[in-house]
Amino acid sequence: MIDGTSAVPMLEAAGWDDLLAHAGGRDPLRRASVLGLRDPAGGGRPRALLVEAGGRTVAAAALGVRRERGLATVRHLGHSPNWFDPEPPALDGAARRDLARALLDQPGDILVLEELSAGSPLIPELRALLPGIELLPGPPTYRIATGEPRSRPPARRREAGRLARRAAERGTPLRLTTTASWGEISAQLDDLLDLHTRSWEGRPSDPFTRTPEGRAFVRAAILALGGQGLARLSRIDIGDRLGAFHLSLVWGTRAVVYKTAFDRALGGLPGLGWASLLATIDALAAEGVRTIDLGGGGGGYKAHVAAGEDTVTVRAGISALGRSYLRAAALKHAVVGRIRPG
Repeated sequence: MIDGTSAVPMLEAAGWDDLLAHAGGRDPLRRASVLGLRDPAGGGRPRALLVEAGGRTVAAAALGVRRERGLATVRHLGHSPNWFDPEPPALDGAARRDLARALLDQPGDILVLEELSAGSPLIPELRALLPGIELLPGPPTYRIATGEPRSRPPARRREAGRLARRAAERGTPLRLTTTASWGEISAQLDDLLDLHTRSWEGRPSDPFTRTPEGRAFVRAAILALGGQGLARLSRIDIGDRLGAFHLSLVWGTRAVVYKTAFDRALGGLPGLGWASLLATIDALAAEGVRTIDLGGGGGGYKAHVAAGEDTVTVRAGISALGRSYLRAAALKHAVVGRIRPG
């Protein structure tokens, strides 16, 4: 276990990115180059757990420790708006079992692992060691399987075709481009992120969108991963104006759609976001990507192209104080539930 500023460098040196790659490269935003960026939302003191066997690292967890209600709470390092799959990686079942033990034996009061897949292989290992852990329902997450018919909704494709005709009739032809060139993407990055910020004006947003520090973090994350050749861009221009984009990060046969926006001020041209998304799906599928992660929330449109996958939050008391707190909280919840009218 390594606490403090050296935690992420130690993870990186121990082969954290290789462990993630072995687990399928599910989330490039969990790579060390992003985890090591300055946290704009106060994620707590970094902590690394490393499980070694035979002279190599076989499992690890990137964690953050913070004080919550007077208790030391241990969570995933980072924040939900900036991850897609925070599952701690392990090479095999034995390594995962040892990691589960390390998670429950570490210093702290409460362990909270948010947004694990409901079918995560880590959960049975944790429950075998501590049968009383809580599983709380989390938000569904949406992942497109590019080979399935659902990823190619015909009604939306017809809508995209009509969009191009409407734009041409207005004298502002629609131009759609896709690129994997980091030089091209980096030259457009500020314009893309400016549109992303404007698209959230007047709507509730997360700290990574509404604060200067959060926006700087997002830019730094894209620069770090784009410099490693992971960035992809689909862009739609209406005349000489940026209309919509999807910026994705690709790792092997998986991709995440990290940032996307469309110009809400462009009236009379519905479906800009859909046209950009469909272009993204086509370009990534042609590259060999099999799974495109859209993340949690926003199921209204995501459900048209992907089935929702259940996530859960694991919560466990890892000290006597933490266990007492969770028992008291459960009792209070039960009492309130019994006396609540109706």
